[in-house]
Amino acid sequence: MISSYRAYGLTCVSNLPIPGFLPEPVNFRPVDLRCWINSEQPDWVCEARTLPSRLCYPESQPERAATSGCRLISLGSDEFFELAYGDGARFLIDGSGTRVWATGSPPLSVDELATYLRGPVMGFTLRRRGIIPLHAGAACIGTSAILFCGAIEAGKSTTAAALASRGIPILSDDIAALREAGGRFHVEPGYPWICLWPDAVRNLFGKRDALPQLTPAWEKRYMALDSGSFEPVSRPLGAIYLLGPRTNEASAPRVEA
Repeated sequence: MISSYRAYGLTCVSNLPIPGFLPEPVNFRPVDLRCWINSEQPDWVCEARTLPSRLCYPESQPERAATSGCRLISLGSDEFFELAYGDGARFLIDGSGTRVWATGSPPLSVDELATYLRGPVMGFTLRRRGIIPLHAGAACIGTSAILFCGAIEAGKSTTAAALASRGIPILSDDIAALREAGGRFHVEPGYPWICLWPDAVRNLFGKRDALPQLTPAWEKRYMALDSGSFEPVSRPLGAIYLLGPRTNEASAPRVEA
């Protein structure tokens, strides 16, 4: 049975359900991205496997690949790419960002593959399609999208969850997909989950386990957004805020130009 979704402005179909993505009726729009999860290798994957490979990341240094959490490999003349993770998760993506094949070594589950697929795999796919994916959360203030950028654990998702709990609609967490149209940027809706570390869950909701885990093997948890707290419509970009380091100064928190 084929599952159909809408995420980051793309219509996606998959042979297996993708947890977290927003379902959409099949054939409602043209398909942008086709996903095969834990299936036999399609013909295009078999073709890609015959092409010469080149390590693109980490820093084109093979000796560092063993210690990196992720490797990016180009197949052929950037006709295909492979994202390979240390836990055995593998994603093959065609150069135009229209097809993804996902597989994992047991005991890796579909839920764990979906965690990569919703985040870095979709981010890479958007890049291949000419869509800018910022590492940011996005909230809808009035009719505009407001982005929150920052380093890892700067508080992007925590800020989004705090706003959502106060009735502010959230467009996306982790990835903000920017599409240019009519001389300005618009932010596409992601999917109706906010992923949080246990400490952030405790700070927001009182207990580290107040929200369900993404998977039994992952420490992160997720806040599911209902129809009132998730914004399903693209919004024009209004502003980008860069979250700075935490400080004990009396003037914090503050906004600086």
